[in-house]
Amino acid sequence: MARLLTKVWRRGRNPLAGLCLAGALAGCAGNDFMPLPPGGFLDEGSYRWEAETADVPEAREKTATSKAETKADRQQAARAAAAEKKAAADEKARLRAEEKEAAAAKKKAAADEKALRRAAKAEAAAAGKAAIPPPVQEPAEGRPESAPAAAAVPGAAYVLQAGDEIDIQVYREPELSGTFKLNAAGEIRHSLVGPVPLAGLTVEAAEADFTQRLAKDYLVNPRVIVKLAATQSSQIVVLGEVEKPGVYPLPFGEEMTLLQAIAGAGGFTELASPDRVSLVRRRPDGGQTTLKIRVSDLLGGKGKQPDVPLEPNDVIMVPQVFF
Repeated sequence: MARLLTKVWRRGRNPLAGLCLAGALAGCAGNDFMPLPPGGFLDEGSYRWEAETADVPEAREKTATSKAETKADRQQAARAAAAEKKAAADEKARLRAEEKEAAAAKKKAAADEKALRRAAKAEAAAAGKAAIPPPVQEPAEGRPESAPAAAAVPGAAYVLQAGDEIDIQVYREPELSGTFKLNAAGEIRHSLVGPVPLAGLTVEAAEADFTQRLAKDYLVNPRVIVKLAATQSSQIVVLGEVEKPGVYPLPFGEEMTLLQAIAGAGGFTELASPDRVSLVRRRPDGGQTTLKIRVSDLLGGKGKQPDVPLEPNDVIMVPQVFF
């Protein structure tokens, strides 16, 4: 009893309650007295006896451990759920990026293919346009096409020599046409006809010669046009009583006359004899022809004559007047 009262006194905060409890226990000393179990104590909150056992701390420790484990499990599960959610989000972002990249690549491939088709179409159109020959006017039916006049062809009267270039056009035969240069022997090399000597011939004569060669062994009624493309020496010489004697270029494809050449050389000097001018011209056979020209006739004298057109390598000589 003393032990019980001591515990009550220590545990309780109300001394009066402890005294009342002691009196009640003393009055119950008869058969109704329920002895306290060894080591028992009175619960001050509910006034119920609780057995104080030796394994209470261990049970409490187990409970705390179980709670800690439960909390750790919850935290681990939360972390696992967060990691799974993040992995799902990353996978979704990766798939979205791959889809976007695939769409961009597909769009770029379509654009490249479209550009290639456009370029191929433009190239084909350009090639087709280049392959179309210029239209050639057909001659009237039943009426043969006449060859152009020599005066209409630049350089028709020019005498060909080694180093000159001529342009040969064969009607409806582009593989037989082209530009040809006279070699040192005065010949051109043609893919069909072979070597053709043309040096010493005028452009008009070269046209007739080449046409005859084609008609003889290769084509029926060929139509050929020959033009002078370039000359080895297109120049003239003015000597004697002129202000500036010397060598002057003869413009290719343009006509220059004797009066124009003398004017280009500065005109006559005071000692010149205009009515005894000589024009020396080379012939196709290699010889020379000398023409005597009265400049007064060219300028409108009694026997008026047309001005004399010059040819490459012509030599004009103006002598002195006799005193």
